[in-house]
Amino acid sequence: MRERETPRLVPRSPLLNATEEDEGEPGYLALEQDGLWSEDEDLPDNWLDPRTGSIKERYRPHLPRRLFVAPDCSLAAEGAPDVIGGWWQPRPLLLCPRCRASYDLDTSDFRKLVTLSQTGRSTATTILGAGAILGLRGDEGVPAEAQKLLSFTDNRQDASLQAGHLNDFTLVVLLRGALLLRALDQVPDSRMTASATRCSARSTRLRKIS
Repeated sequence: MRERETPRLVPRSPLLNATEEDEGEPGYLALEQDGLWSEDEDLPDNWLDPRTGSIKERYRPHLPRRLFVAPDCSLAAEGAPDVIGGWWQPRPLLLCPRCRASYDLDTSDFRKLVTLSQTGRSTATTILGAGAILGLRGDEGVPAEAQKLLSFTDNRQDASLQAGHLNDFTLVVLLRGALLLRALDQVPDSRMTASATRCSARSTRLRKIS
């Protein structure tokens, strides 16, 4: 975020080895959607002083701050024409407003945030393939029997590696989805606490598959 005559947001370079500009405050903006965050959200326990219950000073600057951005990327007031709402957090990222994961000040952002250039080939292929299948399923003009994806390679070792990665990825996604649906049945509120999620996971009584 740069502050000139009018504060505005500018994108960072997608290159990992790009030099950082001294002007402005580096940070992250998460677009407000489906009640992503609010001012009265519960904060992680390690952010709070156990004696007073107030937020610790070193974490206070990292609280998500509501911003409204105009089409020209300048900051605007709430209710201004064509603005988009979002939540600003300075770097380093200490709290994910979507999944509520929290981090400490010593963990680098490189380990928290992954770009396409940082992703391995197998992971990228799996994600792109899954995205293509979801897109086909959402297209009513494509018959069900044609909603398939074919992948070709001239290396049997690569094919075996990719097949195993895809199977493992699918298993993990299905298992997480099943746990989430079961947890939501137990706790209807979509913003569940970690303890409620653990209790709901235990209630599924999953059996070990050998």
